[in-house]
Amino acid sequence: MRSQLTDWLDARLERKCLEAADLVVSVSSGIDRLMSRKLPAALQDKCVMIRNGIDGLTAAPPLPPRPFRIMHAGTCSYGRDPRQFLRTLAAAVKRLGLGPADVEVHFVGMCRAFAGDDLATLAASLGLGGMLHLDDWGPRDTALRLMSESHLLLVLAQEQPDQVPNKVYECLAPAVRCSRMRTKKARSPLSFGLSPAITWPLARTTRPRWPSSRPACARAAARSPSTTLA
Repeated sequence: MRSQLTDWLDARLERKCLEAADLVVSVSSGIDRLMSRKLPAALQDKCVMIRNGIDGLTAAPPLPPRPFRIMHAGTCSYGRDPRQFLRTLAAAVKRLGLGPADVEVHFVGMCRAFAGDDLATLAASLGLGGMLHLDDWGPRDTALRLMSESHLLLVLAQEQPDQVPNKVYECLAPAVRCSRMRTKKARSPLSFGLSPAITWPLARTTRPRWPSSRPACARAAARSPSTTLA
């Protein structure tokens, strides 16, 4: 439970840690500015920024068209809310008439619940019970392999205004289509939503002759490069 007292104690302990540190390393200019403001002017030169990034790009292996695999690796905590994604996916699946043989969703990491909601129960209530697969933490190499074997990678990074999450770079590395969830109030260096990043790839992969009654979606997909932030 938070209170004025706990906030004061947290701020005091944070300030003491920053002042005692030899270096304060941040991964973005926004966080670097935030940390610098917490220090006296005479100590601000101890702040160092090393940007997020990856060592290099890798080639994703060829994938079978079905099932269309969507993957998120990481945690569902803070503002990383997967419920918007699940509800939007359920609507797309219902509209396109898809089932577990057509679509798989893999959450790897600390992803079994969010804000007291059990995600397996939520998925079942949305008609995604046979599509959502939840796996706990495992070796990083295994997670990277699963990412390269997915058709669409999902980054949950809502309410992160001060940085581009390193997860974005990891998702871009294997040149897989990438989608990031946002809230209605865009408050991040990267703001891109879910459609057509889910609706169009699902339709194109699982229903190659999907009618052109979604011209806006089709035009958006045609403009998208192989790695799409849509």
